[in-house]
Amino acid sequence: MLRLVAASAAGGAYSFILLARHLPAAVSVLSKVLAAIAILLIAFRFYRVKHFLRSLLVFLFSNFVFLGVTVGSILLLHAERIRVNNGVAYFDIGARGLIGCALVAYGLSVIVIRLYNRHVAKSQLFWVTAEKDGNSVSFFAFADTGNRLREPFSGVPVIVADSETVLPLAPDGEKRIIPASTVGGRGYYEAFRPDRLRIRTDKGEEIVDNVYIALSDHLKAEDYSAVLNPEILSV
Repeated sequence: MLRLVAASAAGGAYSFILLARHLPAAVSVLSKVLAAIAILLIAFRFYRVKHFLRSLLVFLFSNFVFLGVTVGSILLLHAERIRVNNGVAYFDIGARGLIGCALVAYGLSVIVIRLYNRHVAKSQLFWVTAEKDGNSVSFFAFADTGNRLREPFSGVPVIVADSETVLPLAPDGEKRIIPASTVGGRGYYEAFRPDRLRIRTDKGEEIVDNVYIALSDHLKAEDYSAVLNPEILSV
């Protein structure tokens, strides 16, 4: 949450480019790309090149769509309270209008997130093989957007797995303590870093070598033995 707030603040700070005089096209484009990279790094950290580039393209595309709708509104509706300069849109609205827009945006975000979570929950079970020092175990993992657990120092994503399933791979003396928020409050997991994960999907096999596996004694489900964040998948 703090990262999202910091990223929003960075985006707000960049909006002051509106006050600058007309910038050359090359400078304007370069500043937008650099600002987008900085905002994404603040919000999500750097995980993998492919994942980061995909997020960057989505971020830039959404901004292009927003700017296009804004410019179209100005041309069609002759909106005098909207100004665009150096690619930044400024809306001359009062505090009530700003609060109203924020509430509408929040409501739409909640709807989109719930619809997305329902879509993910329908079919996202994956066959996973974890490998460590020449040994391997296989199990089903459920892709849950609610699992945003990461190793605090490196920012590497963490898969929460049933301890009995993956314990044969856990090396003695190499486990790491990872703090986490649980239903009962704050807690922690013991975790280790496998050599790689092989995740089988309908589109192929994804090999992930930058991940931690946390040991859980409370993950007891009939259909799966681990919970992962679907953001680690790229296939």
